[in-house]
Amino acid sequence: MPTQDEQLLKQLERFDRSRNLDALREAGRLVEARPESASGGPGDPASRKSKLVLWLKVLDRIDNKLNRKFDPEDLPSITSEPPPELGLPAGVDPSAITDPVARTKYEAAMESDRLKREDYDFQLELHKVNDDLTARFGKFIARDCRQPAAEREIRGEIDSVIINRDRKSELGRLIEELKK
Repeated sequence: MPTQDEQLLKQLERFDRSRNLDALREAGRLVEARPESASGGPGDPASRKSKLVLWLKVLDRIDNKLNRKFDPEDLPSITSEPPPELGLPAGVDPSAITDPVARTKYEAAMESDRLKREDYDFQLELHKVNDDLTARFGKFIARDCRQPAAEREIRGEIDSVIINRDRKSELGRLIEELKK
């Protein structure tokens, strides 16, 4: 039977392969539920550091797919427009277009719009999951941010695990907020 850490990494791989947000949520649940010591009691430093690194791996995986310029107000088109010179309404069945070049162009526009809608839905939900998991990570590190040595360790792990500069800055601001 796979260990909890192996299950977590498997969920992250599943998210990487298929953009499956349930796998990402499950990875977050698994890292949150991971005991900080073998006995499940208050964490020893090595177990707590290991859990910190796993949290950061989850956040880093989000960054691989998160579009930070995503605008939820920029809604994708629900129906595709056929070439205007045809005078046909949006969403018309491609078989109604007799010109093969125009039909191909319209089918390409339909596919492009479908992919935009799919990506919009994914990004909208991924941003929600990101907000949730970042907040849960904040709760995990909250008690340590007020201890200078622990804070240095957290910042060091962020620098070594997190690749995205925006995420590094965001987590730095989170630590500063938690220290107050």
